[in-house]
Amino acid sequence: MEKKLRYKMYKSGKHWIFVGLMSLFAITGSSYVTQKVSADEISIEKSNNSRPANLARQGGDTTDTNSIKSTEKQNSNPDTSANANNIVTNNKDPELISDSTKKNIETNDNDTANQKKGLSTNKDYTHVEDNSSNKDEKSQQKIQSEKYNNDVIESSKSDNSTISLEGTQDIVSKKDDHNTNTSKDNSQQYIIKKSDEISNLNAVSLDHESKIDTDDSKSIDTKITSSKLQNLNALESRSDQTSISDPLYPNNMWKDPNKDRFTFNYLLRQDHNQQLVFSTDRSGLSGNVYVYLINNQSQKIIEQATLNTNTQITLQNNGVTIFNDNFSGVVWSNNPQMAWSREYSVNGAIPGKLFGKITYFVPKLITQTVKFVDENGNNIIDSNGKIVNPIVQQGLTGQLYKTSGPSLVNGFYAGHYQINPENASGTMSQFGVPGSQYTRDFHDGYKIVFTEIDGNGLMNAKILDPQGKVVYENNNLAKDQSDDYSDNNVKLTVSNPYVTQTRNVIYVYKTLGSLVPDVPGSTPVPYPNDPSDPSKPGNPTIPDIPGYTPVDPTGKPLNPGDAYPVDPSKPGADTPIHYQANDQKANVTYIDQTTGQTIKADQLTGKSDQTSDYRTKASIDQFTKQGYELVSDDYPANGVVFDRDDQKEQNYTVVLKHKTTIVTPENPGQPGEPIDPNNPTGPKYPEGTDKTALHREINQTINYVDEQGKTVATSVKDQVSFDRTGTVDQVTGVVNYTEWQAKNQDNVFDAKQSPVIKGYYADKGNITAQTVTPDTADQIETVTYHQLGSLVPDVPGSTPVPYPNDPSDPSKPGNPTIPDIPGYTPVDPTGKPLNPGDAYPVDPSKPGADTPIHYIKIIIPNKGIDSGEKTPVIDINDNGPKSTNKDIYNGNTTHDIGISFNNTQLPKTNVNNSNNNNALIISAIGSALGLLGYNKLNKKRKENQ
Repeated sequence: MEKKLRYKMYKSGKHWIFVGLMSLFAITGSSYVTQKVSADEISIEKSNNSRPANLARQGGDTTDTNSIKSTEKQNSNPDTSANANNIVTNNKDPELISDSTKKNIETNDNDTANQKKGLSTNKDYTHVEDNSSNKDEKSQQKIQSEKYNNDVIESSKSDNSTISLEGTQDIVSKKDDHNTNTSKDNSQQYIIKKSDEISNLNAVSLDHESKIDTDDSKSIDTKITSSKLQNLNALESRSDQTSISDPLYPNNMWKDPNKDRFTFNYLLRQDHNQQLVFSTDRSGLSGNVYVYLINNQSQKIIEQATLNTNTQITLQNNGVTIFNDNFSGVVWSNNPQMAWSREYSVNGAIPGKLFGKITYFVPKLITQTVKFVDENGNNIIDSNGKIVNPIVQQGLTGQLYKTSGPSLVNGFYAGHYQINPENASGTMSQFGVPGSQYTRDFHDGYKIVFTEIDGNGLMNAKILDPQGKVVYENNNLAKDQSDDYSDNNVKLTVSNPYVTQTRNVIYVYKTLGSLVPDVPGSTPVPYPNDPSDPSKPGNPTIPDIPGYTPVDPTGKPLNPGDAYPVDPSKPGADTPIHYQANDQKANVTYIDQTTGQTIKADQLTGKSDQTSDYRTKASIDQFTKQGYELVSDDYPANGVVFDRDDQKEQNYTVVLKHKTTIVTPENPGQPGEPIDPNNPTGPKYPEGTDKTALHREINQTINYVDEQGKTVATSVKDQVSFDRTGTVDQVTGVVNYTEWQAKNQDNVFDAKQSPVIKGYYADKGNITAQTVTPDTADQIETVTYHQLGSLVPDVPGSTPVPYPNDPSDPSKPGNPTIPDIPGYTPVDPTGKPLNPGDAYPVDPSKPGADTPIHYIKIIIPNKGIDSGEKTPVIDINDNGPKSTNKDIYNGNTTHDIGISFNNTQLPKTNVNNSNNNNALIISAIGSALGLLGYNKLNKKRKENQ
């Protein structure tokens, strides 16, 4: 009959659910037995986190024999079985059995907390029990398991059964073939393999569907997916100079027989009845821990389990809880009467000392480098001229290693190496990296954190309480040193876990001596090996050093390339060889850069690498006093060091040039005075360096006077300045000038307008612009002013009107205003009447001549006017109209104008003007008509008002 059993997994804080219960029928066979399993015999329950009060006060590596009472009895061993083939347990501690068997796994909320903490259950767990000492017990037993949340995984005892737990999902029970116990209450059964056949419990997971045969001739048919762990064993030695091997374990210590695992920890129970043995993958990478509870007498496995990192398990046989953190962990006794001692550990044992909690470190894969170097840390060279590269090998913490150096290498004398390093052979250690941290977590809130300080064993140790507070710190915990700490809650022993670092094994070789020439900067010649005796040096070759001749101790010259004998009893000592310096020459030439001529030459002699006491400073100073200045000097300031070239002389050049001095109008020289006051006997200023030779001023003056020479306006002055610079050659005294340059680039006297003086005109209206040169003489200009003429009316007694000034031209008159003379009308030369107040044009070319203006006397006759008023008569010879009656002149009166002319003449001229009578008559008539028209227009305006 075949039945299928299905499993379902819930994630993210849910619980594992086992659906269905398996019952097994036992079938007797040559190598298999069966066992019934009742459905009510498998339950999941919370473990009891509480510990006995006295155990809670214990820390890992903490409690010594004084704090634990031994309950070991003489000649009594509950774990000893009468059947040597069986594995026996006898654990009836009621505290390991929880009363909550009725709780279903789906109600266990601790799974979520476990996942949040990054913890998981053990991957593989095997519990083997012997019923030889408990034959009165029933064959049906309870098995409890639970994902832990700081809880323990506990199980009741069952006869001769092996239980493998994979994440608390799948249970496979295995039986020893020597015992058969069939349950009467269960019809299901499955095949059990002997526990000693389980050799490698890496992480194993069952598919969600497994097929179980009830036929006793069939084995369990399950699909198993194994995690692909890399079985990387410690590397085999790559050289006959290195090797890696497992350590020598204590005689009575059980070792993991799986060749892919490395046994690293052995604890012995207080009563010496049980061993706890830990192993891990030889890859050193997984951090998995394989735990074996061993009967100390029979050396049989009582219980075994696989702990991945960050998991824990409580052994069903003795209640011991084991934590596997990240390459470290802790073992809890959980029984104050049954402590354990660390009999063997790759990180050091304390045999016989009992503890309630014991920490451990999981071995890691260590890479070890074996180097072969000289005193300077450089890789040595073999006889073929090749570098002897480091040898790299790998091993796990706690494995043994051996190293040795090569027998002979070229350039190094017999003995091969100076001293074997302290760590030439020993135990592989993961320590030796400053800054690395190692944590012992006791999982009761207390932790010890070790930090490497110098890589040589000095540690900083801190104890952290459950609140993370540092309650103890030792910054100087040396290798192999321990310290005790206690408070009201805990007693801890802080022991330095350091094992001498093995990451670097360095063989240092001493080099052979050298032939050392006493010539500075020369290279020593290392001794060759003596091909017939590696403990002695060969004779080195005398090196050729240019400029030197090697000599023997007596002073006899030697030939470069010959062999030089050295003391064979001192292969590491250098041998000096003396060299004599050869003669050398050097030349120093002084050049006048200005003329290109050599002004001095000196020749020097000396020995190779010798420094001459000749200096150029004295010669340069002498030339400087003569007016030279230094341009360049390639001769060494501290003197020439003669080279080693016997065929070529050394040459140096000092370049000087004529020093010059610039003179300017602002800083002229003083001819005959020293140019350098600090060198009174040196070059002097030559002629042509004073200010008069460098600066010139051209002046212009304009005076304004009248006809009598009296100043009528302020004189105007102008100046143009010219400058140039001179360069004085202090050696020759020659002065070279630049071109004259007008100040501000202005070499022109600007045009200047003569000022306007009222009533006068200038004989020069302006002075024109003039360009000057440095050789132009000073200039003086005079502007003379004359009285302007007048407009002269020809009316006797009238006042002449002086010409006004032309505001734009002081040499010309303006046009005067025609004066208004009552009773007269001004007329132009053609007789045309003019208007008083208008400007009268005068001849601009004759600003000083008067201009006459003719006036006509106005006569107004009296006709046809009923008013009886007489018409006025205008007589040009009279001073104005006359009337016998009252003079009436208004817009309503019509006047007859009569004009009579007498012979007249112009004022100041005495010229008769009778020829103009006709024109005057016409002008008078026009004036009369104008007056009549004005009267009518005035009358019409009044009527319209």
